[in-house]
Amino acid sequence: MPYYRFDNGLQPLSAPPEHWQSVLAVLSPSELHTAPLPEGLTPPVMPADAHESQFCWLRADRTSVTGHLRTPPRANQGARRLSFTWLESSLLVVDHDRVAADCIDHMAAQRPALPGSPDAFLTALLMALIQNDLPYIQQLETRLTNLEQAVLDNETGRFLHQMSVIRKELNRTNRYYAQLSDFASSLMEEAEEQLSGHSKKRLNHFLRKVENLRGETRMLHEYATQISSEYQAQVDIAQNRVMKVLTIVTAIFLPLTLITGWFGMNFANMPELQSAWGYPAIIAASILLAAGLLLGLFAAALQLTTADLAARWWLGDVRAAGALRVSALGMPWMAVSAVLRGFFIARRHVAPNVFSQLTEQTVRIALVALALTRTEGAAVGVRCMLVLGATAVSEAVSALCMLVFYRRDARSAFAGQRAVRPTDPARRLWEILWPVEGGRVLASALHTAENMLVPACLAVYLANAGGRSAALEQYGVLKGMALPLLTFPFGLLGSLSVLLMPEITQAHILGQTKRLITLLDRMLRLTGYFSALAGTLFWAWGRPLAQLLYHSAEAGLYLETLAPAMPLMYLESMVDGAMKGVGEQKAAFRYSVWDSILRIGGVVVLLPRFGMKGFLAVILLSSLYTCIANTGRLLFSSGTRHAFRRWLGAPALAALLAAGAGTFLKELLADGLRSELPIQLAALGAGGCTTAAAFLLAAWPLGLGEEVKALRTKSRHSTPDERCI
Repeated sequence: MPYYRFDNGLQPLSAPPEHWQSVLAVLSPSELHTAPLPEGLTPPVMPADAHESQFCWLRADRTSVTGHLRTPPRANQGARRLSFTWLESSLLVVDHDRVAADCIDHMAAQRPALPGSPDAFLTALLMALIQNDLPYIQQLETRLTNLEQAVLDNETGRFLHQMSVIRKELNRTNRYYAQLSDFASSLMEEAEEQLSGHSKKRLNHFLRKVENLRGETRMLHEYATQISSEYQAQVDIAQNRVMKVLTIVTAIFLPLTLITGWFGMNFANMPELQSAWGYPAIIAASILLAAGLLLGLFAAALQLTTADLAARWWLGDVRAAGALRVSALGMPWMAVSAVLRGFFIARRHVAPNVFSQLTEQTVRIALVALALTRTEGAAVGVRCMLVLGATAVSEAVSALCMLVFYRRDARSAFAGQRAVRPTDPARRLWEILWPVEGGRVLASALHTAENMLVPACLAVYLANAGGRSAALEQYGVLKGMALPLLTFPFGLLGSLSVLLMPEITQAHILGQTKRLITLLDRMLRLTGYFSALAGTLFWAWGRPLAQLLYHSAEAGLYLETLAPAMPLMYLESMVDGAMKGVGEQKAAFRYSVWDSILRIGGVVVLLPRFGMKGFLAVILLSSLYTCIANTGRLLFSSGTRHAFRRWLGAPALAALLAAGAGTFLKELLADGLRSELPIQLAALGAGGCTTAAAFLLAAWPLGLGEEVKALRTKSRHSTPDERCI
């Protein structure tokens, strides 16, 4: 056990001192238990809340200073740790991994006369701690240079793995230097009266060296980003070559595909044999499908070719290029889905749209959860690419589901009645087209602007906590985890919306005011109950659900925060469809534009000051504005009297009672929610089903039972054709 006395330099002692005046002890953790210590000199204890990403801690009181230092693991060695307690003129150093012993040897080799006071020894120890850091950073630079040469030589078999390892080391090292700088600054502040003038100069010199080392790590991080861009450019070139070959092959076989597509069908079931208008209708539907597919392919090709530029200049992050390319693969499927969805809306068939949307959301959530759980620790760009790839796959599954339904319904849809040409179709179509599609295009453009502004504004708020990378991570958790779960139940209501639109339109055109008011009342009432139930479930069980699916407490917080706004969000979408049914497309377009402008203004103003809390407030305020504006306009236009107690009051009361039951159940099932996966699933399922049952029991006498009985009565007295509505 080394003991030293501060007396004209550090003088070694052969035995433990009798008097701890101007004495230094360097002990291992095992020696600490048997070593004699003076009264008041307590051994340094690691803080209970210490995290693996924390490298430096400092605590000071009136008489003593306690510090803990841990070096990050590096390529040639693991993490190393030392602790110390400084009491007046006595200093105790606990050397966990011989880092202090190595530093003392280095100090002795550099200066035979070691420091002769506790403060001088501490400053010398800190200087010795970073003695070999510059050669280590030079080794990192050499590894990056070799990796860049491998990219230029097209030898990139393990590039992603190697780059991920180096980036992790750079991030840890940069974090270590930042904390080390704060540690030294805190030491100067807390022990200012005990530090000599020479020690203060040495500490300032130490701070300058640490900042220089930190600057070197930042330069290497930028160098790594540049190498990744070069690698991605080579991958893009290879993909473009493959796409060029595939395009040529597709163009060669396109005529043959077209001919076999038309005449390779079962001739006995050709629709022109049953109706004079069957074949033209089939051709028209096919043209629409082909047009949708071609537009989708064009949009996909445009996004594929401009992914690098969009990622660099629009999104401000080159890592997003891969995600943009993957998301482009889903555009043709989205176009086909849009055409088929319009077909089923016109047919008033709810099953295809409901089934396809629920299947799409289920596949998307499952694939996103699988991708994020299996790639924990991977690069952010890779994880974003996987999330958008899951979205593209879910779009393809949805389109294929609707194609199956379309093949079954097309024959009965296009064979039978003779087509009747409407009066002045061009004008009527234009009056409907420009506010609806114009609103969608403008809303899409404004939504894109919002998606670009949110990470940029959020990065301002997180400038000292990760910057843009942290902003993209938080925004990705909200958009890729929380919002898909919140919108998942809307698959049922969305289908109800598109089915009600023709009914509401028919009642409006025919002047059936009473029927129109009844339809609107039922729509608003059922939406209120359904959205209140979904909001209650997410408020009570959102955190354990997000933990189970994504292992993310942050996603659970977003679910819990946005759950009370689900009635507004769902009601907004339902009312938007109803407004188009009563001829208020222009008003819906106007409110949509104002909502997008207000959202962008809220993002610019609130996010730099409040971060993600500000964006959640923007979502809540946006839902409130559009819900009030659209609902007010719909009631005024249709002549419907408001009944907010029926539409929102009764569902809110049932939701409060069910939320109380859910909170109580969550406390009872807390142990099960923290257990293994099967027990978690069982506890979550039991809690969610019980909460839903509590809501239904509370809502039944408040009006839900009345609506269910009315729907059952209508179903018994309707014809088979009416039941499909």
